[in-house]
Amino acid sequence: MDRERHTRAATTAALFSAVVMLALCAGTWSGGFLGDDVSLVHHAHRVIGEQRTLAYLFGAFTQAEGLQNGFYRPTGLASWIVSALHAGYEPAGWRVGNALLHLLNGWLVLRLVRRIVGVDRTPPVAWFAAAAFWLYPLAPEASVWIAARFDQLALAGMLVACERHLARHRVFDGAHLASLLALTFALTSKEPAILTPGLMLVVSLVAMPAPAMPGWRPWIGPVLREVRDVLPALAMLVAYFVLRRHLFGHAVQVYEVHAPLQVFDFGIVTQRLAGFAPVLVQPFGTWAGVLVATVLGVLATGAMVARQAGCFVRAWLLPLAAAVGSAAAIVVHFTGVETTGFGARLFYVTGAWLAIALFLPFAYATRHRALHACATILLPVFAIHLAVATQPWREAGLAMRDLLPRLVAKAGTLHARGEFGLVLAADTLHTATFARNAQGGMGQGGVVPVHPHAGSIMVTTPFEPVVVEHFERLGGITLAGERTLRTYCVDALPWNGEVRLVPITLSTPLDQPAAWWREWTAAVTASACADDFPDLR
Repeated sequence: MDRERHTRAATTAALFSAVVMLALCAGTWSGGFLGDDVSLVHHAHRVIGEQRTLAYLFGAFTQAEGLQNGFYRPTGLASWIVSALHAGYEPAGWRVGNALLHLLNGWLVLRLVRRIVGVDRTPPVAWFAAAAFWLYPLAPEASVWIAARFDQLALAGMLVACERHLARHRVFDGAHLASLLALTFALTSKEPAILTPGLMLVVSLVAMPAPAMPGWRPWIGPVLREVRDVLPALAMLVAYFVLRRHLFGHAVQVYEVHAPLQVFDFGIVTQRLAGFAPVLVQPFGTWAGVLVATVLGVLATGAMVARQAGCFVRAWLLPLAAAVGSAAAIVVHFTGVETTGFGARLFYVTGAWLAIALFLPFAYATRHRALHACATILLPVFAIHLAVATQPWREAGLAMRDLLPRLVAKAGTLHARGEFGLVLAADTLHTATFARNAQGGMGQGGVVPVHPHAGSIMVTTPFEPVVVEHFERLGGITLAGERTLRTYCVDALPWNGEVRLVPITLSTPLDQPAAWWREWTAAVTASACADDFPDLR
């Protein structure tokens, strides 16, 4: 009876956490496409419009993907085709898909914990682990931003691969083959899936029953059998690396600007760790300390519980090693995130393993008091921080929705006057991406209504690589006396989702692009737009 009461309380907490998460995600659904979303949505519709969907999908699995050198993510690209077919150009339809994937991944965390514990009924720790992941404060960049769906798909494949690996009875039975199929799904979704064979071994060791005899020798045989059963997954990983080497000329590197760490150097590792601090500092400020302290407190309590239960290594150390290892893999391959805090999606996979590490030790406790106390403290802290982290994405989406029709109206006005408009929009708004990689697509049909004067206005961001070339081209237009140039910056008003196009008056001619750019940035930082361009200050 007592067990049923605890399970009922955990189930209620988890379901309430899922509702909170979905409500926060739903607050972003009315916003416009952000950043890379624009080009990806246009790309998906272009493929469908040209009636080459099957050929495109076949090529995505067999060729180097053209949007970014180093990307091999055909499963994610296929998901965009599906979204384009059912949601068209409506952002809400696309974002619902991301929210449902986050909900699914929480359920997969629950299933994996249940499989590890090895009971017929879902234990309270499984529900609490799922709740912790649903409320994971660093999740919004993946659960809200459409372009980050790769991370969600990769994690789904990783969790299924690990759970089915534990469900196997022998090598290459149905569950084992399903595990390898899920691994393939993960590897074709995003690069963090390369951790999956190691994580499969970790969960196998965690779920392994303790030998009847004391000492370390009785562990040797079972551990070797677990290593043997992971070998097919390792062979698939090697084949994946060979394919990447064939397609891209390198097996691991994804982004050219981020070099994998070749040799361990404590100083370099420390610098890279510091480079990831904005992920916590920027969205949460001083409250990041509360979040970190709460997580460490629950981990410390779990360590004591596991130690008293005699399963410290299996129930606490190995799950925590999986969480830390998934984060450490990011440090090895990336130098850090942006100073704005944009980049939290890199730790989406880590969130699932952290949720497991936080609550799994309590499955071996004889009493539930410590479990419920930790959940009572952790889940509200996670929920509050999740709400804070989601808010910038809501504001950025609403600002983009308001900006696009203003650009259309301004283009018509400029055309009637024989003028040309150049609009400076922010790369990011706080921790959310905004106009980055969306400049060219913001005036195209579908995202905005088709209008005949799109060529009368251009959007640029502060650090666009070809910005000087744009200025030189515009200088040729204006110096030839064809059109008068008008410059603006985008001022996004917080909370209400409105934007203003603030006129910027410049005296430097465009035949001096470097001096012109300096004057423009100085004018922007002195205008009402200044708070949206902190890197220009």
